[in-house]
This record gives sequence, C-alpha cells and structure tokens, in this order.
Amino acid sequence: MAAHGFVGTWEVVGCISQSGNTEKTGIEGTLFCLDESGDVVWTVPEETEAIPLFNCETYEISDTALSGVVVRFGAYAGHVIEFMVDHPDPQDVMLLTCEDWCLLHCKRVVASDPEPPIDSSFSLLPALEDGYFSDLSITASNNKQFPVHTCILRLSAPELDWSHQPPPLSGLSEDVLGTILHFLYAECLPANLGEQTARHCIAAATSLPGLERLVQMCELYLKNMALKQRMFKNFMLPFLCLFHKELIL
Repeated sequence: MAAHGFVGTWEVVGCISQSGNTEKTGIEGTLFCLDESGDVVWTVPEETEAIPLFNCETYEISDTALSGVVVRFGAYAGHVIEFMVDHPDPQDVMLLTCEDWCLLHCKRVVASDPEPPIDSSFSLLPALEDGYFSDLSITASNNKQFPVHTCILRLSAPELDWSHQPPPLSGLSEDVLGTILHFLYAECLPANLGEQTARHCIAAATSLPGLERLVQMCELYLKNMALKQRMFKNFMLPFLCLFHKELIL
C-alpha cells in the first residue's frame, strides 16, 4: 500500500493502555518521522522510559482484508511491532492500536503548528485525595477512614445503596478499597496498581452490582502484565544474557 499519506513527522499526544488507564505514561511528546524510503526516526523526550518500539528503524504500511490498514515497525531481526491504523479525514491525526498493549493518539507536526495547548483535563481525584466537603466515611479492614462524597458515588455506582450503614465497600483491605474508590472517582486504575491488589479487587467487586467494568479492567491489566512478562522472557532476557556473555568474553 502507498505510504505517501503517512510520510512526515508525527507527535504522540496521547497514550491509552488497554487497561483503560488514561494517566500520563511518559510516551507523550515523542516524535517519529516516517520517510519515503521506509525508515523511521524517533525523537524521545528526556527521562522517557526506553521501550522496544523506540529501537525500530523501519516501517511498512499494508492494507489487509482482515485488519484493515496496518503499520509494522521493524524492531530487530525477525521481530516487528504491529499497529492497526485509523487515519481519518482530515489526515492530520492518526490512531495506532497495538493489541494487548495500548492506543497511541498521534498528530501530524508541521512547521506552522502552534505550541500544544495546556492540558486542562478535569479530574475528581483531588476531591477523593483531599477529602474536602465529604459527607460519608468508609472504613477499611485496618480502620483507615476514607472520606468520600455520596453525590459522586451515586453517579459512579448507582446500583449500590450508599445510604446503607455500614456503607458499601466497608471492611475491605486498604489497598483494595483505595483502588475501587480511585476507579469510581477517575474511571481508571491507579498507576501504581499491583497484580495482587488487582486480583483482590476482582474477588471483591465480582459480588457487587455496577462494578463489572472495574472487574474487566483488572482482568485486562493482569493479562497485559502476563504478556509483558512473556515478552521480556522471550525477547529481552536472551538479548541481555548474550550482552552479558559478550562483556565477559
């Protein structure tokens, strides 16, 4: 497939993991230039974590009957990273979806582009973290109190009776209760979520009405973590062992 519609410089302006987490990942601000010869050059912001995608030096565009338009970035011998492409009109934006990893929202960069707007996204998390004007308190199993707001909880989980005493979620462990409240206030999982906590959240939320999406997100998070570990074992670990062996020799 002709790649002329993709040639140019693109900026990653957003990254959404398949777990649904929309918080900043560090990939935002990365630039990549696709040239007519099939080469790709990455410009990565300082302090951004290195990922295999940034090692790719080539790309290929194809149009398949099954997946539609696909871009394949060549990482190293025998391995590619594949994204499904949504390239709507006008063609100054592009959505790249890598199954079981993430969705990248990309914007074409031109010389006349103004400075990117300041991120003014709204979040209810500060209300949870600060506890200002709370009208209800939920107690964890270790007696830690979580000041919350019934108006927000009724909107996020109307299936639960927040007027009941003790309130729903009472008696859960601190980590699980904090994670569920984070989800109810922000509609995403915490950035520092651990696998064990995710499993406990699934066990707790499965029996509660209205929290099916939280269960799905935790299950997808665990699936992605397992995939990440397999990728490291199958690709990165042999490379690191070889590198270590060469240093010894």
